[in-house]
Amino acid sequence: SGSGDTSVIVRDISATARPLGFATVEGVFKNRDSSSSEVNTSALALSVTPVSFLGITASLSQNPEDSKGNVQFYDARSVGVKANIGILSLTGGYASRDEYLAGREWWETRLGLGVRLAHATHLTGGYELSETEAAHGLSSRRLSLGLRRDLGSDFNLLLSGSRTDVEQSNVPGTDRRYEAEIRLGVRF
Repeated sequence: SGSGDTSVIVRDISATARPLGFATVEGVFKNRDSSSSEVNTSALALSVTPVSFLGITASLSQNPEDSKGNVQFYDARSVGVKANIGILSLTGGYASRDEYLAGREWWETRLGLGVRLAHATHLTGGYELSETEAAHGLSSRRLSLGLRRDLGSDFNLLLSGSRTDVEQSNVPGTDRRYEAEIRLGVRF
């Protein structure tokens, strides 16, 4: 039409299944037809908890929508693990994203470790590596350390610190940043 209005036909299919007591599979597929283009959205997520102390997640998505329903033009993949064994907790994950229209790819790897030193004291540490491959590649590494102490049933104290190293492919040297934080929490 001459007014610039376009119509879009959207076909939406979504499903969730629990084929086993410890696994959940979710899927979404949206097909959009318009006079100017056709963009499909698809996503598949798997969550597995084979034993009470271990959880594994994986996901794939293509052209996902943001919270307002706008299509984002990238493909994403991720896998994660979470384990709690006695006083130890472990988290890990890998994620990647291919922004194919912008010619940019991104990867991130995370590892976290927690140790319960006492009933009310918890020590945490983490490592993150993220890289972007594009015309101006970017790499960042982050190390973090934290200590949480519960002070009775209503208060807690959190001390944390981190070091982040950022490198850009077209800029020599490393930009190093340090952060420290102290928080006092109150339960209502």
